[in-house]
Amino acid sequence: MPFMGELKQATAYAINVDNAQSSGKTAIVILKINRREKFAAAETHAVAAAVRVTLGDTCGPRIDQVIIQFRLSRGARVNLEILQGLQSFPITIEADADFMFDVVP
Repeated sequence: MPFMGELKQATAYAINVDNAQSSGKTAIVILKINRREKFAAAETHAVAAAVRVTLGDTCGPRIDQVIIQFRLSRGARVNLEILQGLQSFPITIEADADFMFDVVP
């Protein structure tokens, strides 16, 4: 699982998902891990085929890591961008992928 960088606590971030080139749904799971290395929250989302969406979230003060999992339909190509302030993580995936971020004050 690639380590992508850092997200800041109490600052909103966005996940832009471009599923426009896909003929099937893309599933997204956002896992938040707390200071005791336990799951604090798990959110699931499904992005329909040929759609672009933005998912927004903010990490609270007790969250230390965020793992974002993407599960693609067969033959899909999905463009992603994870944004927080001026920080941008653009990614193109063609297979299932997981990305990890540390969360800092």
